[in-house]
Amino acid sequence: MYFYQMIILLADRLMQFSQVLTVFLIFAFSGGRTIIFTETKESASELSSLIPGSRALHGDIAQAQREVSVSV
Repeated sequence: MYFYQMIILLADRLMQFSQVLTVFLIFAFSGGRTIIFTETKESASELSSLIPGSRALHGDIAQAQREVSVSV
């Protein structure tokens, strides 16, 4: 059985990362997976660099790396 929970945060650029990181840290230890959508590729890459073990997934990433990211 799978449990899904959706949390939607709408934040400006200044608050975005701190809010996302706070929510991520709350749920990080549950053993589940988290998908975070960002408005830009740059935000996705920047956010993934702040979260250990995370990976950005966007069009500027090679297809082979995208496949690795979604298979983890």
